Amino acid sequence: MNLDVLKNWAQSLFQDHQHRIRELEGMVKSLRSELLILRRKVAIEFVIPGGGAAITAGIKGFIQMPFAGTITGWSLLPDQSGTIVVDIWKDTYANYPPTVADTITASAKPTITATTKATSRSLTGWTTAFARDDCFAINVDSNPATSITRCTLVLFIDRT
Repeated sequence: MNLDVLKNWAQSLFQDHQHRIRELEGMVKSLRSELLILRRKVAIEFVIPGGGAAITAGIKGFIQMPFAGTITGWSLLPDQSGTIVVDIWKDTYANYPPTVADTITASAKPTITATTKATSRSLTGWTTAFARDDCFAINVDSNPATSITRCTLVLFIDRT
């Protein structure tokens, strides 16, 4: 009789552990899926310096992307209230450097107008897709108020 009770207890314990293992496996699978989604979403920052003075118009630098992706939005974060217009140019590594003919922003350039920040997820007319190793140029079209001395451009990207 004690052997049967012990056997039933062991079987019940075994089944309970199997059930818990299946639950944990489901949780791990769900977490993996969530991590994959999070790993695909990135933000690339480019600081546009003015060297302590107002930012001037012109090319401020280049970025080579180490992965393929799609731009989903942008933000501009200046050091103070002001107005600035930024253009983004993209070309392949083989055709480096990008020029104004390679603009990806169409007529919807990242712009701050007399404020301390701006952001957009509406990229109407933009060329948003890019390939691994594509190069981007960051060009300030204008800073008419001459008050912004440092501005961070953030590109929100879904990696592909």
